[in-house]
Amino acid sequence: MELQQLNDLKDGDKVVLSQGRRTFDDSLPVGTILTRKKTWLDDDKSVQFTYINKAGDEDFHFFGNEELDFIKE
Repeated sequence: MELQQLNDLKDGDKVVLSQGRRTFDDSLPVGTILTRKKTWLDDDKSVQFTYINKAGDEDFHFFGNEELDFIKE
């Protein structure tokens, strides 16, 4: 995904994780669906997304454009 495309995502837009990612308490595999959640902590290179963690709870993390792709139908 291009950086401009990342910055153009609206609150609630869904994307897919294209690279595996280790967060503080969870491991996110390729293919994890992430939902855009705008916050004042967003910056030019990473923005907040929510996802369902292994425990089945909603969690959040910041991701950059190189880690994401659009969901292909």
